Amino acid sequence: MRLTEPIVFVRLAFSLPGQTRQIDNEAIAEAAGTARSRTKALVKLYTSDAFTAIRASHIRAKRRLMDLAIQVPSLFSGSLVLPRRMLDRVEVILQEAQAETQQLVDAFIADGYQAEIARAKKELGPAFEAGDFPAPNVVAREFGFTWRYFSFDVPEDLPKAIRDREEKKLREEINQVAADCRNALREGLVAMVEHLVDRLRPDADGRRKRLHETTVGKLREFLDTLASRDITGDEAIRNLGDKAKALLGAVDVETLRTNSKVADRIQNGFAEVGKEVVALIKTEGGRRFNLDEEE
Repeated sequence: MRLTEPIVFVRLAFSLPGQTRQIDNEAIAEAAGTARSRTKALVKLYTSDAFTAIRASHIRAKRRLMDLAIQVPSLFSGSLVLPRRMLDRVEVILQEAQAETQQLVDAFIADGYQAEIARAKKELGPAFEAGDFPAPNVVAREFGFTWRYFSFDVPEDLPKAIRDREEKKLREEINQVAADCRNALREGLVAMVEHLVDRLRPDADGRRKRLHETTVGKLREFLDTLASRDITGDEAIRNLGDKAKALLGAVDVETLRTNSKVADRIQNGFAEVGKEVVALIKTEGGRRFNLDEEE
């Protein structure tokens, strides 16, 4: 397997203040009937909606990135593969997400931090420790949202024998990345298609299931960006993506909810597309990836 498009790797890094602290709670061990050395109790330090909103913004940013980049589980753990041609688009998304997160952090420090401390002091009781909540300017520095792009190469100043060996290893790793990217796009199309088919298929009593705007929206975005994310020249998956895109056309969610003929047509068409993708995976090989990783 070879790459047909240049790539970079991208890695997000988020940081938050410590959210829990371990306490030595002998009463918990006694109530559980276990030795204290085998019992661990934690207290949550931050529980406000304002703090939760910051964590949620991190998750949204990662999901937006994963919608455009490609996650490969076998190598370079924690990094995503990004086609270079999508670099400008991704940079805009990350800059906007970083700005949004910073606004939430500023609001939390200015308006919510003292309330968080007061709530913790009341609800934690004897387990409250003032040292868990430093001065606002200190805790503000514990929030972080950064990313970096990088690529891999072999240093030129290595002895020839070592350089040749390392270049061979790097070629093998990049080829594995290419194979994983191809498999991930195929598995991603299967997951999207099967989910829509399930939502459109009536229950045993003939009733339609609830269909969310996000289901169709995410599918459209996947289909719209599939060609841009194809870095291995996978003509088969591009053709199936185009077929699915043509089937969906300009149909909106409300039509799918209310027009059973249109819903049945798209359900049947997408079911066939799903079968073709599965057959492609079985014929050429591939792995079932976890495409729903949570933060």
